[in-house]
Amino acid sequence: LENVRWDAEAPCGEKKSMSGKLKLGRMLLSGASLAAMGVFTPAMAQEETSDEVVVTKISRVTLVDVDRDVRSLRAELVKQADPARRDQKKLLLWMVSPDCQPCNGVAAALSDPEMQEALGGARIVRVDVRDFSVELSYLGIPVQKIPGFALLGPEQRAVDYLHGGEWDDDIAKNIAPVLGKFVRGGYDKG
Repeated sequence: LENVRWDAEAPCGEKKSMSGKLKLGRMLLSGASLAAMGVFTPAMAQEETSDEVVVTKISRVTLVDVDRDVRSLRAELVKQADPARRDQKKLLLWMVSPDCQPCNGVAAALSDPEMQEALGGARIVRVDVRDFSVELSYLGIPVQKIPGFALLGPEQRAVDYLHGGEWDDDIAKNIAPVLGKFVRGGYDKG
């Protein structure tokens, strides 16, 4: 992809400068890159930003990217629970890693209408498992398999967990039915 910038060494070892609009883990994507992926649409708007947190609306889906520099993941989850309650949405924690292809597949599918329908009832908080593995483990959230999704309860503890191995190819038509049922509490892992 063009316009992709890394805040660390790129996988091939070449240094990339930092620029872009939307932070995805440690990867930054400009609007042009998101458009090329089919993720950036006119319905996508940046809602709030800080140095540690970027909140983006992708049509009906609210995506909160939490940077590794946030002081406390638990405190940020408490903070994100307020707008989730206000908007009558569930708080869904999404664990990723920048080099995780299935994670990137989910990210690319977010703008798809099926994913919008499936995830419209959730406020999604996305974190890099490498940055928060200790805090995630303390909260009782599995970090071994990614992408991982945890529905958070009132105390920001996982009430349910699901990982990307629950669907076939990482495309919207496979992901949306699973995540939609999971968010609504109707997914049977059996």
